[in-house]
Amino acid sequence: LNERGEYLKAATLPPGIIRDSVLKNLKRRSESTQTLSTGVRAKMDFSVAQIEKEETIQRDQPQSSQMEAKSEEIRGRLMKLCTAWAAIGAEKQIIMDIMPLWASKHSKQILQTVSHPTQPRGNLHQYYLLLQEEIFQNIVIQVNPLFVKQFFPTFCIPKRDGSFRKIQDARKLNKQTKKIHFKMISPFDVQHALLKNFYLTSIDIKSAFNHITVHPSLQPYLGFQVEDRSYVYIEMPFELRLAPIIFTKTLHIALAAIKKDLYSTILLYSVDILIINEHPESSTQESQLIMNKVLIFGWIINEKKSELQPINEIRYLGWIWNMEEMIVKMPLDRQIKLILLNTSPYPTDQESTICLNQNVIQTNREITISQIPIPTGIFSSNQIESFERQS
Repeated sequence: LNERGEYLKAATLPPGIIRDSVLKNLKRRSESTQTLSTGVRAKMDFSVAQIEKEETIQRDQPQSSQMEAKSEEIRGRLMKLCTAWAAIGAEKQIIMDIMPLWASKHSKQILQTVSHPTQPRGNLHQYYLLLQEEIFQNIVIQVNPLFVKQFFPTFCIPKRDGSFRKIQDARKLNKQTKKIHFKMISPFDVQHALLKNFYLTSIDIKSAFNHITVHPSLQPYLGFQVEDRSYVYIEMPFELRLAPIIFTKTLHIALAAIKKDLYSTILLYSVDILIINEHPESSTQESQLIMNKVLIFGWIINEKKSELQPINEIRYLGWIWNMEEMIVKMPLDRQIKLILLNTSPYPTDQESTICLNQNVIQTNREITISQIPIPTGIFSSNQIESFERQS
């Protein structure tokens, strides 16, 4: 970015773009050679070209499930569909970028003082794949190092499904931004919305926070370095303190317009939309309708993590909700995590349950699995946290 806030081309293009350009030139030369050649020579050239093409395709195929077969550009998606937002009177929310709310007048100076470039950590192969995807989707751009006023550390961690996530350590930046009170739904809210034998579906939004554009005044403080190249985020990363507030407020406006004249109950927690309906046919139809309207507003659906077929048991807010037995259970991966974090020895019996007694969660001596009856066991997020501390 220059002093007028205009985007300038980087001196060195990303490796992926250079590679694609070289492959296109080679393909163009190969095609022209095939056109001029005749007879056996033409057939030989064609065979060689076919082999090279197949090898190129195999070589260029991503070696990780994290990279989608077709990656869509995220930058500016909501703005491109501004007419859909204008129809519900929400165009101002889309035009407005996420801006910094500094904790004090010295916050920017403090960040520049403590800032220093660091190299990425973790699985570097997966990290570079994720970085290339962010560049292709126009989430990050390469800039002059002098433009960056705050570098934050970045690393790569595995997710529950076996893929990887690129993380930005934004704790120093968050410490210098204002705290805003923001209430999100809890398991207590989900419990009161559920009824026996109702059907559940869910919609997961891919790269949800990245749909929100970063204001130019905040971009210099969202920098990171990889080797000798510097990058900044121009689309909102989810590690920012203000990110959940801005994203949820924006999506809530769309959902408020979508759920008019619908029978289903819609709950939103971060990027996950839970749809509750009494009838399976109605659940299927309205879930598809909601997904189509979410796409109209510019969001990208993560089909792998979405559950569009009505089911009676679903994982939501880190718990498994069962509508037939009307119980909520702790997933096995969370059970294992609690056991590993606990220093005291536990028996191996995994059939024990948790019983609720008013405001206190009491456990038997062989606790490993949590199972709470939904109709009778009124519980809150504070009680769940209390149990995890006790365990």
